[in-house]
Amino acid sequence: MPKHNVDPFGYGFYARAYQYPVYKEAQADWGKELSRAHFDVEVDLRIGATGAVE
Repeated sequence: MPKHNVDPFGYGFYARAYQYPVYKEAQADWGKELSRAHFDVEVDLRIGATGAVE
């Protein structure tokens, strides 16, 4: 379990805007509830060019 119960990506703003009833139940302990959550992350990365940066 994480040491710091924080929301560095602002999921609380999204939850409050789009899932308010669920957010309302967890609002008082949002950091703790978020630390218990599991996330699936999918990355789509495209490298446009390589070489030295001036």
